[in-house]
Amino acid sequence: MDRLLNPAKEFMKAYFSDGKEKRPSDFDEDIIGGMDASFMVGIPKWNNTPFFLALGELVEEGVIKFKLLEDGQYVYWMP
Repeated sequence: MDRLLNPAKEFMKAYFSDGKEKRPSDFDEDIIGGMDASFMVGIPKWNNTPFFLALGELVEEGVIKFKLLEDGQYVYWMP
């Protein structure tokens, strides 16, 4: 998985380069491809991919910002 982390981080930077706030549900739509495969066994959601780890590292590095909304959802963006 370490080999995939740096490319995933670069993808996430490009993904957030529009400066728009994104919710985790957007990641399922955009990264997994918009299909609802929750009924199928073995199809991961975005947080079972290297993109989840990449997002965490980019948040820790301060590249991507986040906030908790009143509805309990997080949003992420890159300034």
